[in-house]
Amino acid sequence: MPVMATTAVHYDPYFDELDTFAGLLAKKFFGTELAAAYRWGNALGHSLPVPDNMPASAFSCGPASDEHKPVEEMPELIG
Repeated sequence: MPVMATTAVHYDPYFDELDTFAGLLAKKFFGTELAAAYRWGNALGHSLPVPDNMPASAFSCGPASDEHKPVEEMPELIG
């Protein structure tokens, strides 16, 4: 759940395309592009009630990923 990704590509001429692509990926893998916003908003001290229809990753104590994580990154979920 990147928090600084937008600032890293802020002056990129393809910013709008990258933002759209990131939103499409989030929707595909998490069903929404708002999960990270809820998680980071609460982590940064805002008291945001997370709707019931959000994936577990949207909640402050929820997993950062789930079974949709790429296989090569799965070892970090174990242990």
